[in-house]
Amino acid sequence: GATGLEAAMGEELSGASDEQFYDRVVSMFSGDQPTGASVELTIDPVLQQTAHQLLEGRQGAIVALDPETGAILAMVSSPGYDPNELASHDSASVIAAAERLNADPAEPLVNRAISGDLYAPASTFKIIDTVAALESGEYTTESSIPNPQELPLPGTDVTLPNYVNGG
Repeated sequence: GATGLEAAMGEELSGASDEQFYDRVVSMFSGDQPTGASVELTIDPVLQQTAHQLLEGRQGAIVALDPETGAILAMVSSPGYDPNELASHDSASVIAAAERLNADPAEPLVNRAISGDLYAPASTFKIIDTVAALESGEYTTESSIPNPQELPLPGTDVTLPNYVNGG
């Protein structure tokens, strides 16, 4: 099945999205073959290659974002696989490749950047919290910072839970 961009943008890529209705009508009357839209990625090829090299032989993921825009500059999951192995007209080779990839204990079909065993960024975000607390002047390196199990969100009846079992 479709995953990633193909799943998210499949209708646009095929020309079947609601936004492309008028384009399909024009194609029908003009006799032109309907076409899909193009999708422009924000991936920086140099950063993407660097992320691949950094993960070589390791299991994990790297995602680099532009902090001002949120644009994804690099997104790599390792180990990976060659998707061409699953896109052949030779059904037997596709089935064999799928069985091999599914049986691989390293789980190369799992995109660790967007799925699999995802964890909240709690512990990594504690560094940002600590810097903000120190810069505020209200805390020192000797201070104890509150870490409640639930944080009430201002102006709501909603609480934000903290990861309880080890985060």
